[in-house]
Amino acid sequence: MASMPQSNKLQRQDTGITPLSTTKPLINLFPQRSDCVYTSCYCRSICCSEENVWKLCQEVNKTHSTELQHSHIVFVSNDRRTVPLWRQRASQEEDKPVIWDYHVLFLYNPDDRCLVYDLESELPFPTHFHKYVTETFRTDHILKPEYFR
Repeated sequence: MASMPQSNKLQRQDTGITPLSTTKPLINLFPQRSDCVYTSCYCRSICCSEENVWKLCQEVNKTHSTELQHSHIVFVSNDRRTVPLWRQRASQEEDKPVIWDYHVLFLYNPDDRCLVYDLESELPFPTHFHKYVTETFRTDHILKPEYFR
């Protein structure tokens, strides 16, 4: 019986995701933030994040249609419709959150890596998921209960 070479990386067979592709470069879905169609969301009475994400989806469909299967839309809100997010371009102060009624994100997850595309964020475009969550959502421990997500 021939022995098969062992990889030093694990394969998660239960989910069907094989995290061996981290050496493969990620497809650059959007060359630059400035190349994306963007509607400003600075008016507190409306939020355009869903329109911006819709435009991102249209662009992926047009330029990288096979990657749509790895693309996800995430709506973030809570029962009170008060979601604090840090590192937002709409913030008046550097370390203060913006309170959105909801926020919509575009995620690209082709393998074990995940990128977040948020046109409202001050973070790089895109940002790796862990960095985005850590810097944008922070922790509920520092929030008033009405802001819990």
